[in-house]
Amino acid sequence: MTPRLYEAYTYAYPHKTAYRPFVEPFALADLWADEDRSALYLYIHIPFCEQRCGFCNLFTLSNPAEALEADYLAALERQAVAVRSALGESHFARLALGGGTPTFLSPAALARVLAIAETFGIAPGSVPASVESSPQTATPDRLKILREWGVQRISLGVQSFRTDETRAAGRTQSPVEVHQALEVIRALAFPVLNIDLIYGLPGQTVTSWLASLEAALAWQPEELFFYPLYVRPLTGLARHAGQPADADREDLLSACYRAAVDRLHAAGDQQASMRCFRAPTAP
Repeated sequence: MTPRLYEAYTYAYPHKTAYRPFVEPFALADLWADEDRSALYLYIHIPFCEQRCGFCNLFTLSNPAEALEADYLAALERQAVAVRSALGESHFARLALGGGTPTFLSPAALARVLAIAETFGIAPGSVPASVESSPQTATPDRLKILREWGVQRISLGVQSFRTDETRAAGRTQSPVEVHQALEVIRALAFPVLNIDLIYGLPGQTVTSWLASLEAALAWQPEELFFYPLYVRPLTGLARHAGQPADADREDLLSACYRAAVDRLHAAGDQQASMRCFRAPTAP
């Protein structure tokens, strides 16, 4: 076996096939009875997006019907009440809205989701709160709702600043939309801006990858996450012919990762406050 640079993810969302009925129901209160509830992390999943990216196999739907969106939010509210009751005495230390794309929701629907957080005793601005967004949905009206509520961190899924690479990955965003979103985030003074980038995209080279990295650094993000492209079965990219051979792909991923690390190290103290992460490719 040839050693691989990356072996597996250190974290993951539950796959959509992981959800199934129990043979016998469990009482939530019993499940939580012996757990430490002094510093819980509330995660609210919004399974809606304006598009499904070519690399995505997460639990989400693109452009759902309004009725489905309304039904889902109503179910979230019911579940929040039930879970809050089952938890009993508890305290929440962090909050995250993920998906999907939470900012796919309208401003009114976003406010409704934040009210669900308050169901758990989380007052606006009382805990570190993070929300995932996309360039096309990071609009002033939505982001203003989040900032007024006290959200500190916006994670923007840019992936690449190059149109040819984002198109190859099944995304329709334009560079103008990306820069407009970043301008609004900075104008609203969110304390933490995170930019997500992906290396190993179809047609990408080390040079074009570093160009996207430079474009991200120009915004001086407090955090920068960069990930290798992983191609899962039944995704758009998995169906696309002409993927590079495994060995060539591994070489490209390794070269891109090391080039990014070298660039960030060379930045020295100017990027000292930035936390940069990478996740390994799927086996």
